[in-house]
Amino acid sequence: MGAESAATVTGSRFDKLQNNITCASDDLMFIVDADFPVNGNQRFTITKNITQTTNNADYRIYRTGVNASYVTGMFTIQNDGSLMITGSDTHTLRLDGNKSAVSGGSFTLVDGGIFTNNTASQGGGGVSVWREGADVCS
Repeated sequence: MGAESAATVTGSRFDKLQNNITCASDDLMFIVDADFPVNGNQRFTITKNITQTTNNADYRIYRTGVNASYVTGMFTIQNDGSLMITGSDTHTLRLDGNKSAVSGGSFTLVDGGIFTNNTASQGGGGVSVWREGADVCS
């Protein structure tokens, strides 16, 4: 990834964050500054180079409802998109509840980025890779 601009994600509106991701320049870092609930089968679609991190406390992005569909990841990374989840020097960012789906893009979990409670009856747990050419790194 090249030079990143940073945007602080304040509050917990799914549609606002998805719009920021969609309208982002190619490289964007989101600084999560509160716990962020994601309802049921909502998912973020990543088509650009996105980094999500925290800098002043331990926070989580978490499911609040049942995700009945094993196909629906909390994040879907498509084609040339990438998603990096990372903490700061002293704080963590936790993805809590359901998997991320990678289909042709890349997903990287870096120091301070944590997966918890990520299960599925089919199609994987924490990360589901379902297209040739997808890349998962840690």
